[in-house]
Amino acid sequence: MMDTLRGLSFQNKLRVLLYSLIVIISILLVGVCGVFISMVAEETYTSNRNQLSILSSDLKNSFSQIDQLITDFHQNTHIQQQIESINELGIDSMERDKTLINVDRELGWLIANSRVNSWILFDKNQQVILGNRNELDHYIDGYQTADYLKSVKKDMQRGVWFFDKTGSKAVYIHNVFDTRKMIMRQLGTVIFTVDLAFIRDYMSDTGIFSNQDFVVLTHAQQSYATTPSKLPSAMRFLEDHQKQSYQFATIGSEKYYVMSDPITIDNTTFRASYFILNRQIMEKIIAVTVILFIVILFVILLCVHGANYFLKRLITPINILADNMRQFSDSKDLTLLHNKTTQVDGIHAHDEIGILYTSFQKLLDEIDRLVIKDYQSQLLTQTMETKYLMAQIDPHFLYNTLNSINWIALNHNDFEASEMVTSLALLLRDKTNPQKQYDSLSDALSIVQAYIKIQSVRFGDRLRFRLVVPDEVTLDEIKLPKLIIQPIVENAVKYGVERTNRQVLIEVLITITEGKLQIVIFNDGDGFDPQSVRSESTGVGIHNITSRLKLLYGDEGTINIQSAPTDTTTVTIRLPLEKMEE
Repeated sequence: MMDTLRGLSFQNKLRVLLYSLIVIISILLVGVCGVFISMVAEETYTSNRNQLSILSSDLKNSFSQIDQLITDFHQNTHIQQQIESINELGIDSMERDKTLINVDRELGWLIANSRVNSWILFDKNQQVILGNRNELDHYIDGYQTADYLKSVKKDMQRGVWFFDKTGSKAVYIHNVFDTRKMIMRQLGTVIFTVDLAFIRDYMSDTGIFSNQDFVVLTHAQQSYATTPSKLPSAMRFLEDHQKQSYQFATIGSEKYYVMSDPITIDNTTFRASYFILNRQIMEKIIAVTVILFIVILFVILLCVHGANYFLKRLITPINILADNMRQFSDSKDLTLLHNKTTQVDGIHAHDEIGILYTSFQKLLDEIDRLVIKDYQSQLLTQTMETKYLMAQIDPHFLYNTLNSINWIALNHNDFEASEMVTSLALLLRDKTNPQKQYDSLSDALSIVQAYIKIQSVRFGDRLRFRLVVPDEVTLDEIKLPKLIIQPIVENAVKYGVERTNRQVLIEVLITITEGKLQIVIFNDGDGFDPQSVRSESTGVGIHNITSRLKLLYGDEGTINIQSAPTDTTTVTIRLPLEKMEE
C-alpha cells in the first residue's frame, strides 16, 4: 500500500487525501442520518402505537356498552319482576302479551345507545320469550340457536361471544338473574346480535389505516377480521407470535406492521391485533430518508467538485513547471522555457507557487549565464591547451636532433641529412600550426613516421617501429584531434628506448572496434609507473591528451595506460569514429 502511494504523483496523492476526507465525512453524515432516521422511525411507530391504543380504547368502550346492558338489566327490578310474572302459572294470554310488550319496550330503551341490532330473550327453560329464533338460526353461518345456548351453563355469570368469520356479525350470550333479594337466581338467557361494522368506522377516524389494513379480534376460540379473506393467514401468524406486542408479518405478498393489544371487559378478554401495511408507516420515514440522502449526495458532489477545482488551481501550475523542467535537455531549450514560464498564470503570485516560478526563472537565467561562461571557458581552454602543447618542444630533443644532423653531414652524403631535415620540418610544422585542430588519420601517422625517422638516426638498431593498419581502415577519411598519437610514441621512446641498451619494438595498431576508432601504442621497453608521471615533456603530453579528449568527447573519448617498471607498456585510445569533412 505504501509503495503504491509512493509511486503516485503529487496531484494523485492530494486527490487521495481529499477524497479520503470526503469519504470519512460522508460516512459520518450517513451515520448521523442513520441515527436521525432511527429516531424518526421510533417516533413514527410510537405515534402509531398511541393511535392504535386509542382505537383499542374505543373498541373496549363499545364492547363494554354491550356488557353493561346485562348490568343494567340486573339493576332494573321492574324488568326482572315482569319476566318472573310471565313465567308464573295461571296468567292469561292478554296479560302475558301486555307484559311482553312492556319488557320489550324497556329493553329497547336499554339498548338504544349500544351496538346491538336485535335481541332474543329466553326463559330458564330456554323457551323464547321475546324475539325471532328462526332469524337467529341463520345469523352466523355454522351456528344454530342451540349452539349459542349450550355455550352458557346454568348459573354462569360471564358472557360468551361468537364471531362471523366471513362477515361483520357477532352474537353475545349472557344469563340474566334475579337480583332483587340479593340472590343470583337465573331468570333466563338473553342473546344480542351485534354488527361489527363500527370497527371500520373507528379505523377511519384514526387516520392511519388504508383500505388494505385490517383488524383481527380474537376471543377464546372465536376470531374476527375486518377483511375476512385475510383472517386465516393472520391467525396462523398470531398463533406463532402470541407473546409479542408488536412485530412485522408477511400476509400474502405484503409486509405488515402488527400491533397486538389486549382488551379486558369484566371477566372477558379480547385480543385486538392491528395489521397496517408497513410501507404506509414507512412513507414518512422513507421521505425523510430520501431527503437526507439527497442532501448528503449534494454535499458529496459539492465537496468533490470543490476538491477538483482546488486541485486544478493548485496543481496545474506545478504540473506545467514540472513539464517544463522535464523538457529541458540542453542550452537550446533555454529560450523556449523562458517563453513558456512567463505565459503561465500564477507566475506572479505571492504564494509558494509564485516563489517556485520565480526561482525557476532565476535558475534559467543562471544556467544561461553559466552556459555562456562554459562555452567561453572551453574556447579559452582549447586555445591554451594548443599553445601549451606547442610550447612543449623538448630543447634536449632539438639539441640531439641538430647533433645528429651535424654528424650525418660530416660523415655521410647530404641526402640523408636532407631527409632528416625534411622529417623535422614536417614535425615542427604540425606542432606549431595553431589554426589546425584536427588531422586525418593519414596525416597523424605521417607525423609519427617522421618522428620515428628522426629517432631512428639517433638510436639505430635499438629502435624498431611497426605500423599495423587493416585494409578496411581508410586513413584519409577518418578524423581525429591533432597530436594525439605522436606524443604517446614520443613517450615510448623516452621511457622505452632511451633508458635501455637493448632493442625495443614500438608498434602502432589501428582498428575500428564497436563503431569506435581504437589506437593501441605498444612498446616492449622498460615500463614506468603511470601514477609517477610528472609534468615533464611526455607527462604533459599525456595529461594534455587526456584533458583534450575529455573536453572534446566527454565520456566517449578515453585513454588507458597499462605499464609497470621493467615491463611492457600499452596505451589504448578510443575515440568516436568521425569522418573528415569533404
